[in-house]
Amino acid sequence: MKILHESPTGKLCQLDWKTYRGERGINPSSLAEGLRGLMEDDLRAIHAAMTGTRKEPAQASQDRMDRGSLLHMALLQPERLASDVAVWRGKIRKGAEWDAFEHDNDGKLLLRESDYQQVMAVYNEVKNHPMCGGFLAGCNAEVAMLLEDCGEHCRGQVDAVDLSRRRIIDVKTTDAGVSQDQCERTIRTLHYREKMALYRRWIAAITGTRTDSWKCWNMFISMDETCPAIRLVTLDATLEWGEEVMVDALKKYSAARKANAFPIHAEESFILVKPWEIKYDAEEVEIEF
Repeated sequence: MKILHESPTGKLCQLDWKTYRGERGINPSSLAEGLRGLMEDDLRAIHAAMTGTRKEPAQASQDRMDRGSLLHMALLQPERLASDVAVWRGKIRKGAEWDAFEHDNDGKLLLRESDYQQVMAVYNEVKNHPMCGGFLAGCNAEVAMLLEDCGEHCRGQVDAVDLSRRRIIDVKTTDAGVSQDQCERTIRTLHYREKMALYRRWIAAITGTRTDSWKCWNMFISMDETCPAIRLVTLDATLEWGEEVMVDALKKYSAARKANAFPIHAEESFILVKPWEIKYDAEEVEIEF
């Protein structure tokens, strides 16, 4: 464990993923699993995420996450590639040969050869681009935040932190495009603004700095090896709102955990007609010149 900053509030440190997972505490990703709308939370979904009782991802989904993990490692911790990655060159991932491969490479990131080649092709294209490798230069990688917030043990891990310039960057890989609309949909659907808001809140608390002194980005990288693309999205203008949403969820989950009561999520609502749904015949207006 490499300590980057420690205070009575908590500490910043560089942890490997396995060690980080072993730390106690509520994390932004688990909280985000229960967000259902403005100040509306499914506490049972948060609890399922916290206790690991959710369904395991399908293999295709796991492969996407593993490709993303490899690109993160290549960009932020390339020294780990030789020791922490194993490439499967077999045809199918089952049988005695696969079982032996898993056993011999326990704890490593396992990828099919085609996935490995795809990721490294993207990496070789983006690593020297000023909006990617250049932007990440000088950052600490895989920074864990361990502290108490709202009376709860909390933990979060962000991809890249530049303490001297007060910058937080989360790298997001995607098999879709990186247009503004696509990135905005992803940010909203996966609650990236809300998660970043807690990262910013916690790192500011640990370092004794103002939250608004930190600049925060999502760096989207397309995983299309033939024509990769990058979009750097600034999140600062949305983070005060995101912090309010997440702190509300944290307080509600804390109360539910202490009471050991996680009721089924049930809400009543109504729907309005949006302006674009209304069909009408516009009156003709005669314009005089």
